[in-house]
Amino acid sequence: AYIAKLKVDLSPREAARYIRGRWVEIRSEFIYFEYDSKEQYRAAVDYQVVPNSPVHLTFDFNIGLGKPMSCALFQYIGDDFHVFAESVIEGARTADLIEDLDARGLLVKGERRYEINGDAAGKHRDTRSSRSDYDIIQQELAGRGIKFEYNVPLANPPIRTRHNRVNAYCKNDNGKRRLFIYKGCKVADEGMRLTSLKKGAGYVEDDSKAFQHITTAIGYGIVTTLQRQTSKRQGTVQL
Repeated sequence: AYIAKLKVDLSPREAARYIRGRWVEIRSEFIYFEYDSKEQYRAAVDYQVVPNSPVHLTFDFNIGLGKPMSCALFQYIGDDFHVFAESVIEGARTADLIEDLDARGLLVKGERRYEINGDAAGKHRDTRSSRSDYDIIQQELAGRGIKFEYNVPLANPPIRTRHNRVNAYCKNDNGKRRLFIYKGCKVADEGMRLTSLKKGAGYVEDDSKAFQHITTAIGYGIVTTLQRQTSKRQGTVQL
């Protein structure tokens, strides 16, 4: 049973090393080496939001040339992640992301519920204001009458943990893919294909590429959502 669970939770490369004892190199030129755009990027498909399941808004906050503020929208259905919208705006204020989502009809009043995920550092400061990023996001959503729940951890997960979890959802050792990207998310697809580590800097992401930041936001959302599911099964409180 333990081995069966590992095969679900590990990518094929991780499983080759940690289950079958093969001395294989896990690192690759690109971070998300299990992502297959042909299999996982549904460029011509308009995603249909599943009622009664929350829409996650997950953020990565940045400022500077080539480092856009980034937000991805996804649903977690069954054990699959469906990334169906993105907002990537260089030089934007935090509120600009919410304004962009609202203008595109992605924020729906009524029974639709939203869950806020993302970069834990956003609790402490905003790139343009004395308020925190999440203070601004919650105020913007509340002002629009949007129902939401705040679920951001106290600290971000280790980088390697985040990468491993995303890779396992791109493809696990059973060959199952559980992460899909839909029409209108060209930056997310590009980031999943091309995000790499910074050369000569140890295990650090190369954040000089604009497409990297949306993948980081997606990774934060995936890890936080899975941690919450584990907490619910164990009957513990998610902080």
